[in-house]
Amino acid sequence: MSDELPTHRTEGPADREAGVVFGIVVVEGPDAGASVALDTSSAARVLVGTSPMCTLRLNDRAVSRRHVAFRATGGVLVATDLGSTNGTTINGVSMREAALRGGEAVALGSTVLAIRRGDALPSAIVDASFGRVLGRSVVMRRLFLLLHDLARSERTVLLDGEAGAGKELVAEEIHAHSSRASRPFVVVSVHALDPEGVEERLFGEAGLLREASGTVYVDEVSALPASAQARVLAFLDSPLPDRSRLVLGTKRDLDRDVQTGRFREDLLAKLATCRVEIPALRERPSDVQVIAEAIWEALAAADPEQPQRQLPPDFVPRFESYPWPGNVRELEQAVTARYNLGEMGRWRAGSGQRRGEDFLGAVIDQELPLSDARKLVVDEFERRYVGYMMARHGSSRDAAAASGVALRYFQLLRARDPR
Repeated sequence: MSDELPTHRTEGPADREAGVVFGIVVVEGPDAGASVALDTSSAARVLVGTSPMCTLRLNDRAVSRRHVAFRATGGVLVATDLGSTNGTTINGVSMREAALRGGEAVALGSTVLAIRRGDALPSAIVDASFGRVLGRSVVMRRLFLLLHDLARSERTVLLDGEAGAGKELVAEEIHAHSSRASRPFVVVSVHALDPEGVEERLFGEAGLLREASGTVYVDEVSALPASAQARVLAFLDSPLPDRSRLVLGTKRDLDRDVQTGRFREDLLAKLATCRVEIPALRERPSDVQVIAEAIWEALAAADPEQPQRQLPPDFVPRFESYPWPGNVRELEQAVTARYNLGEMGRWRAGSGQRRGEDFLGAVIDQELPLSDARKLVVDEFERRYVGYMMARHGSSRDAAAASGVALRYFQLLRARDPR
């Protein structure tokens, strides 16, 4: 097998960016020869494991469903063991998280992955929007390419993302850019209906999936009762000539729900073939400005008496280090509070940033498993702590010494922050 890394090139306008590309290649194990590539401007994470949700799916019985995750950031590849049963080693050393630079051997079960590093060719990136879904970050502009392709197709789509990340808006824009745009777009909120009501709404005599021919967005597919999951699977296996298109959203770890018996594995396998991960706002901080400006301008357009037509210049800098745990929904609330309440709104929107209350509350509101919620809180604490120590001491070496940790570990903590 050639050691040359695959190169990704996407079509679009002449906005071009380059970076580092990492190749993850299976060199030992049942799946030898399989590979995946990602670069520092690619979307979200690459998951490796036996689950159909994984980008690199393995057939190794000693590997967990979601065994290890890789994310390229800051010129390194961060590998994170996802609580696997048999663990992960880097060059023979057991690890929970490590920053890789290329040349390492990652062992999981009887599988060995080789990490290879190269330069990515510049890629053309589309404009900074997909309808009303906005973002100028590279990760979002790459996502827009995928969304344009999905809109032109008839595929069932699974949108995976945190609460408030904008899954419903993405679903609506997929519909608006599709050949069904003139037909109805209907949202079914599973949590708002009892189990019988969900099935009646979707599959009853005049159910949306029987009668309508537009797009049906099911919010929180993981909450569907078992009988409804079976009927969704049958619906997907029996395409009708003029049926509705189905888009589903989830904020939960569906793999975990499969393991606990809450979600059907065969349905997950079907949905995982067209899964789109919507990045959290903290993973794309450069998008805060463009989204906040659009929200403010929309409010001002509906209010001719508003003298200030543009977002106040101090708004975004005030939130520079805020992680937006409630994502775009929380940003919209903060902009609206500032618009409606002026200086009082500015204080209220920023108060949680000082006390940490809004962050913890928004994490709890996501209804995540305890281990996932704890990780979000710990990650944010470490990010803020490292930022403070760097600002105070100026160099990684001095900051690490003052923190009482090894320099290498401190550098790993810094590498986790995509900003």
